[in-house]
Amino acid sequence: FKRCPINFKAKFGIDYEQMEPSLVRTDEVKRICYWYKHAYSGTMLSCGILEASRFTCVFGGNDSYIYTSIKGINLLSCLKNTDWLAQPQKLVSIAELRQLLKDPDTELKIPEASDYLKWLEQTYTDSKECTVLELFKGYFIYRSRENLVRCRITPILVFDPHIWECNLYNELIHQFPYCTVLTCMRNPITVFGRGYEYGLIGWDKFQTQYILASDYCHAEFLSERLKEHYWGFRFEDLKTMPEVTIRGICRVLNIPFEKSMLEVDVPMTDRTGNTVHGFDQTPLKHDISRVLSDFDQIRLKIFYAPILQYYGYPQFPFNIHPMSEQLIREMLQVPFCFEAYNDKLFLNAPSKQELHNWMQEVLQGCLGKTAFFPKLIRVEEKPN
Repeated sequence: FKRCPINFKAKFGIDYEQMEPSLVRTDEVKRICYWYKHAYSGTMLSCGILEASRFTCVFGGNDSYIYTSIKGINLLSCLKNTDWLAQPQKLVSIAELRQLLKDPDTELKIPEASDYLKWLEQTYTDSKECTVLELFKGYFIYRSRENLVRCRITPILVFDPHIWECNLYNELIHQFPYCTVLTCMRNPITVFGRGYEYGLIGWDKFQTQYILASDYCHAEFLSERLKEHYWGFRFEDLKTMPEVTIRGICRVLNIPFEKSMLEVDVPMTDRTGNTVHGFDQTPLKHDISRVLSDFDQIRLKIFYAPILQYYGYPQFPFNIHPMSEQLIREMLQVPFCFEAYNDKLFLNAPSKQELHNWMQEVLQGCLGKTAFFPKLIRVEEKPN
């Protein structure tokens, strides 16, 4: 029995120092971590942690690329109106890609997209055809090229589309033999309060209802196939127990834990001008009483009962204060405090009655409904 490392030069005559390292090929990349975000639940921090690993290629964590326009059309609208994502094996030539991305009315906000196109032009002829899937993988490889050449590790791609209707990408994700859908969950009452403070809630019907409904409908944009690989962890655990939480994530993704994952900063400035860094626990103490009164928060605690129970958040004591469903529905009909001043905060805001109707459609429609949850990543009290 001989222990590693093996001296390849002496044993096999292979001198790696004299060899030119080559990039990972697209056909070698078979794993993807598909980030499925909850609002204000640590997406930027989580993506920053995963990006600190040598075994990942990460794209996402913020929505800057969404402001890209292709030939004057918003990226999201463009994706909805083309068959590129629905047909990942569709062939696209380098000339076609250049014509699309260098159009005078195209404004790229995608990091390094222009450089990636230049690299493709220098590497291949105009007639070279690649599938949409190959171009997608190639973009990740190009962005991480220095690390991948140095380590020659086949990475797991981490992709955060950072949009609600991310079912646009389902067929593309299905092309990977090994997929993990990952999310970070936060107490839904806090999420709703923070979402309102940040202007996500109160002016747009879909966003207001989708965030309010939380896990009652959050997974509706995942295909049945992807739901089988849906995993999650709590934002509160990531902040208070970062190492054991990250180790749990690494186990699920089958990548080694690295100390660099604990050294991320990822500064985020809120609308009050305060900046939170890394594992700062300030967000866990945020006061949302300006948006949600004590009575509002109690009612949401009742509404979210199965969700709070599943994730282990503080719950309403039904054993002490049992309530009939009729009483709960009557309580939920009382307007929430922010409904009184919402129309003064937003341009083109809905009327008080319209906003109330949006709320009631979710509160009355989801009460008693079965929620769909990710499999919770086990968090150990002590690191391995």
